[in-house]
Amino acid sequence: MSVSASQSAPVHRSRYVLRPVSLPETWNQFVSAHPRGHLLQSWQWGELKATSGWSPVRLALYDEDRIVAAAQVLRRTVPHVPLRVGHLAYIPKGPVIDWSNDALCTTFLGALHDYLKQQGALALDIEVGVETDDVECALIRERLKTLQAVR
Repeated sequence: MSVSASQSAPVHRSRYVLRPVSLPETWNQFVSAHPRGHLLQSWQWGELKATSGWSPVRLALYDEDRIVAAAQVLRRTVPHVPLRVGHLAYIPKGPVIDWSNDALCTTFLGALHDYLKQQGALALDIEVGVETDDVECALIRERLKTLQAVR
């Protein structure tokens, strides 16, 4: 796995590559077509949040040239703490991923964690966007617990 200080540096994990998405059409096409896509993961939502102090970063996991998972991460500096110390990261109603695919979840969440840590994130808040009585809720919690235990 290689991680560079560059904002656009890809993070490699097995056959997948995590890299930023710079085209709104590419981003919105994936988010709108995915069953877990949500308005708060749309390009436009990130741009709206940018007007109130958040900095959106759109990260996608690619399998060759196809996006298989994605997360719009909103970053913000900690109040009264200089930017060089780090920032807070927040994923509203995401990531956009097939939570039933264990290998994909492990790869994406691990690469996302590595990328954000390398970029100076002090904390990551993931607001998955499922109701607590949703059938997938327990599965998603287990995926996130496993990641937390490994990190």
